[in-house]
Amino acid sequence: MARMKRSFIKRNSFWLLIIIVLFFAFTWIILDQEAKINSMKAELQTYKESRQEFMEIMNDLQKKVDVLDTDASKESLAREKLNMIRTDEILYIIKFQEKYEENE
Repeated sequence: MARMKRSFIKRNSFWLLIIIVLFFAFTWIILDQEAKINSMKAELQTYKESRQEFMEIMNDLQKKVDVLDTDASKESLAREKLNMIRTDEILYIIKFQEKYEENE
């Protein structure tokens, strides 16, 4: 019986070696793929968080645009930034003169 086992191993040692090598190769490939999948999942989560932050910023900016898009805000900005007036208004410009005292 021991002789049969020994002869079986000797006869099939090449195939046993191939099977062992293939087993370890497939195990390594599976573990490597699992590591890549985990890495990609973490990267995807990071992108989802960034997207959420950008969506919040975009919503805030859209709210500001909606507020500024009204006629009243346009008129207010034109008056403040561009010193514009309506056609039926009169613009008064008041200039202040500064008095400098000369100490001589």
